[in-house]
Amino acid sequence: MRGSKTIQKLKSVLVVYKLIWYISLGLGVFGAFTAGITNHSAGWVFFIFPMVILISFSLINSWQVMQRGVAQPAGGQFTILAGPTVFFLALILSSEIIPAQVQIPFIGKLTILVTGTQALFLSISLQGEEAPLFRRNIIPAASHLLIGLGSILLVVAALRITVTRVFQGVVLWYATGLTVLLLNTFWRNQRIDSSRFKSSSGISDDWNNILLISVVIGIISAIFIVFSSLNQPLTLEIVALARPWAFDTTLEQFAVIVVGTCAVLAFATLSAPTSAPSPVQRLNRIAITISSQALTTAILLNTLLLGLFFVVPPLLTLIFGLLIVLVTLTVILDYLRAVYISRNQTGNTPTEPVSACISSSITVVIPAYNEAGVLSETIERNIKALNRLQFLLVPAAGSTDETVEIAHQFQANYPDRIRVFEGTTGSKAGDLNRAWNRIDTPFVLLLDADEVTDMVFVSRALRTLKESPDVGIVQARKVPRQLDNWMARFVAAERRVQTWISHQFIHDVCAASHFAGSGAVLRHKVPNEIDGWSPQALTEDIDFTIRLYLQTDWQISYNSRLAVYTLPPATISNLIRQRRRWTRGWVEVTWRYTRNLIHSRQTLGWRKTAGLLWELFSTISAPLYLVSIAITIFIFGELGQSFPLLFVVSLAVFLLPARGIIFSYTAKNDIIKSVDGIQIVAVFFFAYLWMLFIWLIQLHVLYLQISGTPKKWEVTQKQIYENNSAHNLWSD
Repeated sequence: MRGSKTIQKLKSVLVVYKLIWYISLGLGVFGAFTAGITNHSAGWVFFIFPMVILISFSLINSWQVMQRGVAQPAGGQFTILAGPTVFFLALILSSEIIPAQVQIPFIGKLTILVTGTQALFLSISLQGEEAPLFRRNIIPAASHLLIGLGSILLVVAALRITVTRVFQGVVLWYATGLTVLLLNTFWRNQRIDSSRFKSSSGISDDWNNILLISVVIGIISAIFIVFSSLNQPLTLEIVALARPWAFDTTLEQFAVIVVGTCAVLAFATLSAPTSAPSPVQRLNRIAITISSQALTTAILLNTLLLGLFFVVPPLLTLIFGLLIVLVTLTVILDYLRAVYISRNQTGNTPTEPVSACISSSITVVIPAYNEAGVLSETIERNIKALNRLQFLLVPAAGSTDETVEIAHQFQANYPDRIRVFEGTTGSKAGDLNRAWNRIDTPFVLLLDADEVTDMVFVSRALRTLKESPDVGIVQARKVPRQLDNWMARFVAAERRVQTWISHQFIHDVCAASHFAGSGAVLRHKVPNEIDGWSPQALTEDIDFTIRLYLQTDWQISYNSRLAVYTLPPATISNLIRQRRRWTRGWVEVTWRYTRNLIHSRQTLGWRKTAGLLWELFSTISAPLYLVSIAITIFIFGELGQSFPLLFVVSLAVFLLPARGIIFSYTAKNDIIKSVDGIQIVAVFFFAYLWMLFIWLIQLHVLYLQISGTPKKWEVTQKQIYENNSAHNLWSD
């Protein structure tokens, strides 16, 4: 009975909490609108009072969490009261509420408000020991340092420089630093066991996109305000004014209102109720989430750079020059790779006699998790194509479909050729490690559940292994099995460039092939020499590759003329999840092994070290290329050095078509399956669509890494389409 009364009381508290939260949010938005239009003290009251309530909810949450010993405020226990006191005092002093007799210069108001906001974040940002060091200390410390440096520069510039645009740069730094502190507070509190006002999981994920949308719109509006003030540089006379700039145009006033409204929404998400309304829940979709996170990352990076260009103008020319050099070298390398491959690979792979003794020396291993949709067809094809070879199927016991049953059914149908070993470790890497001990042949053909191949690949791979004692793995090229729909053709356009041009070039020139996790023949003893696959790695194949090079003398041979045929992701959502896992896995490997690769450069040799580092760099290069946004804004704003029109046009003619040309060339001249006609036009278009897609995924992954979002092993669902002889690259 007592428990029932407690639950009813808790529900009543939650209803009241939600009601007050929504009313405060509405009043805060109204206050931002009124203050922005009239600058009247009443507007500031409507703006400040709801902010006090919303921030008080966050403070109550921090206090209750601290009392339970779950976490501590980032600034320590004393900031739980000192932080909000400083903030509210700063908010009053920087507003129009203070008496007219108290004249505070504009610079003073701005620095007071920003410093007070920093103090607030120290009190409401929770810190648990489980958070990574990078997110727990380095990110907020760098943000506070950026803001503090901006305040110092602003005061010094105002007192010592007659005319300067440092103010514009510092405002952009403030926007960047405070936004990162806000996001960091959201990330931390989202993962801390929360108060009685919310569920045990902390802030609901439903509010994440509301926060990010508010951040994006708010920063864009702040950038507009900054650039609208370019004809009013900071001078000693302006510094002395309480309100130096009057936003007279409707557009400028609207931008100020938008910034204030976004600030209210952003702070409100820190104490948002767990149960979000249905319109907010509808925003929690993979496409919206990835786009908002990628856009937030890109905008923060470019806002930081814009501020830097205002503060140190000569850096614009330096960074622009470095970017042009990087892009030009990348394009030249792309052309060189295409020319090299075209001169060194022509014609199809010749067939050769298959030795009868192969069947006793190699085992086909196929791991599978939730692959019931493709597993039957794949096994059936491989049983026929790889005649006489023995199979070891490794279905994951945790599969929620009929994967395990299908594997056992094939074992019953082919008892002399198929064995089944159920994986129980919960990961592909762990299942392979355990299954490896069940293999008694010197060589292993490792295939994914959607991959098929033939005896030509097997025999040539074994010949390579026998002729080259230092080669431990022979990796085949992965080729799409079908091109029956736009998704398959879209994926094939990118895979064709990577698997025919890029991988083969890195292998031939840098001796730095990478093991793709499947579609390869391995010596049975190779994985044991590096303790097998790592179950902790998102991309266990890339982790395997780097450890193999660092810890052993084994080499990986890549042959793009030998094919393993695979299926594309079934939907765009599956493609996004696949590339997100791949990219995050590559970032993880880059972070973990870059220093080791550099330290091992003498052992590996400069060619292999350079090749591996380039491969790793290419997976996280999007932020470097996207600094061009800030450069473009600055140059078109006539704030930086202008460049001759002929130079700009020549550079554009050389750089812009390069990606489409490379994609189209590989599609037209592919030695395994070429395309022509209207499909070449589609491939040219896909080239630039892929560029945007990869940048989007890389920025999204960078956001996930910085925010400390737990990594997920996501299965890529594949689909077999009806056979179409015109587009089916694999036939019996």
